[in-house]
Amino acid sequence: MNALTIIGFFVMILVNLVLIVIVLMQPSKDAGSADTILSGSMENFFGRNRSRTLEGRLAGITRWLAIAFGVLCIGLVLMLRFFP
Repeated sequence: MNALTIIGFFVMILVNLVLIVIVLMQPSKDAGSADTILSGSMENFFGRNRSRTLEGRLAGITRWLAIAFGVLCIGLVLMLRFFP
């Protein structure tokens, strides 16, 4: 393994750990009775401004980290395959 592969593995481990923490920080999607009652009036406001809320930001970070994870996996497999 060359230095670039080792660095790639460390970056992948870092991305995995951050992804786990971000997913655990997100609120659960359980709909309680108060959410059912209030969802009609609050859904329009939070639906339009979802990206400004903490939940929306965490979802965006999760999406980008998942994409980075996939790209890193494919990149490391290709590096190990063509540059052993």
